[in-house]
Amino acid sequence: MQGMLGCNRPHTCTGFFGTPLHLNAQPAVSRRPVTRIVEARYKGVNTDLAAVPQFKRDGSDTGSSEVQIAQLSARINQLSKHLQKNRKDFSSTRGLTILLGRRKKLLEYVYRTNRDMYESLLLVLKIRPLKIRAARGLMAQLRVPEIKKDITLEEAEAMAPLETVEASKSVDQASYMESLDQA
Repeated sequence: MQGMLGCNRPHTCTGFFGTPLHLNAQPAVSRRPVTRIVEARYKGVNTDLAAVPQFKRDGSDTGSSEVQIAQLSARINQLSKHLQKNRKDFSSTRGLTILLGRRKKLLEYVYRTNRDMYESLLLVLKIRPLKIRAARGLMAQLRVPEIKKDITLEEAEAMAPLETVEASKSVDQASYMESLDQA
């Protein structure tokens, strides 16, 4: 039965239409699937971090609020430019929203703790001021001059001092209720 599929002599076995069969070949080895590692993490490419060093408190400062805000602002600017070209990149849109929220929290913290630094951050990084509720009895009024193209931290601190003005009417709950009773 030479030429049949079940032949014992591999060198003479043929399959359909006379094609030789290689029955002495090694059996197929089951291979593990190749896993490709896709790194979707941001690596700092194409981000202008030129404004970051002027907010460092010392040479190795990477964690102060001002430095974090400057780094986030650089990343936000880079993502905004990317999204102008790629409008349907919804993953980057979500990332931008997350970064904006993180920067907003840090800006609120700096606003509460160091208002002069807050104003200089707004001037140097060209950020719009936050919509912050006035504190009890006090309203903070920011005098933010026109934003220049390139401004340093020292120039920003000299340009925009904060004025705190006592509110014309300080209203707490008890006095408000009394005024309603009198009316």
